[in-house]
Amino acid sequence: MELNGVTVAVIGIGASGSAAARLAAEQGGDVYVSDSRTDEAATAHGALLGDAGISVELGRHDIERIAGADIVEFNPKRDPQEITAMVAVKILKEVAARMIELPIELT
Repeated sequence: MELNGVTVAVIGIGASGSAAARLAAEQGGDVYVSDSRTDEAATAHGALLGDAGISVELGRHDIERIAGADIVEFNPKRDPQEITAMVAVKILKEVAARMIELPIELT
């Protein structure tokens, strides 16, 4: 599968997340990997991925990057509802911000 021009967000930097990130990058994807962990194992995986030109963020998840990705991959151990909730919160914040900017007509 060619992923040229496709943005890929990978949530989780364990064995499966690292493998998915490498595969997506090898196929030409613009890959972002995040993990809430900052332990030694996560740091080691992050260094290897970073050396391969993959964008890595430890200690947090950039919801904007995840919500804007064409493909989102996450560890099968993670609850899909948690991922959905993270993205939903981001979308709701954007909608609320735009609503505040709208002119209000009082009649």
